[in-house]
Amino acid sequence: MGPEFRKEVAAGSYKVRVWSTHNDSRYVLAVGEIEKFPPGEAINALRLIPELKRDFFKSSPFTFLKSPIGISYVIFMVLLAFAAGFIYRALVKRFAKKSMRKRARNIGKSDRIIRLLAGFVLFVLGTYTWNPVVLFFAGFCFFQAIWSWCGLYAAIGKNTCPIR
Repeated sequence: MGPEFRKEVAAGSYKVRVWSTHNDSRYVLAVGEIEKFPPGEAINALRLIPELKRDFFKSSPFTFLKSPIGISYVIFMVLLAFAAGFIYRALVKRFAKKSMRKRARNIGKSDRIIRLLAGFVLFVLGTYTWNPVVLFFAGFCFFQAIWSWCGLYAAIGKNTCPIR
């Protein structure tokens, strides 16, 4: 936030000078007081804000996680992946012909750890690049690790979970 200048002026061409003592500061110039963004622009902003942080302000895109919009975006993508996981799991259980595919758990401890690590790597990569697809797959890896269930394993009838 910086100083504000408010004045109603007639239509025309104007020259605006912005400077700092050493001419090394970053700035944003906003003209007008009403900000209105259609939904498409709001979604586009989610992609652009981390790029602006990195390229213009020379700060890490991870700092976007500290904002309510950034953390909401990440939580939404992970919850969307969990919802997709639950829906896929319900469909496989409903339409699977073999009992092996209907199992509630089909991955063992080592597979769960691998998926947890993959989810963490994808999460870091997804938050650094702000790629919604990568964040979605990170959430899906977390879903698989938490519920010990792999959609691919269920589809092909594979099971690495020890029978109890």
